[in-house]
Amino acid sequence: VHGEFYNYMKPAKTLSIVFARGFSSRYNIKRHGRVNRIFISGCSGQVGSELTPILESIYGVQNIMVTDTREPAQKPKCTFENLNVLDFEKYSDAVQKFKPDTLIHLPAILSANGEK
Repeated sequence: VHGEFYNYMKPAKTLSIVFARGFSSRYNIKRHGRVNRIFISGCSGQVGSELTPILESIYGVQNIMVTDTREPAQKPKCTFENLNVLDFEKYSDAVQKFKPDTLIHLPAILSANGEK
């Protein structure tokens, strides 16, 4: 089962490629003929909470889906799903249903919280 999920996500760009190419929607429309669909896990964290509004303004809220185990302090305008990345079945279903071409994986436990 995990191999099937890996094969599905294999063509997705990684975070480093997204940053290396920049957030130019014109580039993506010109190259792919459409705007990227971006799936962000861990949107309530430090990086995710800053990145989500930027991507919403560039790609449009209909092309962004964000997930986390808790609601973000600032509710995103795009689709939000309360989802734990450790629940493989639900995570896999959400990704396959949304059909992103970019997956940004940001879940983490801060050092101070992780050491408790």
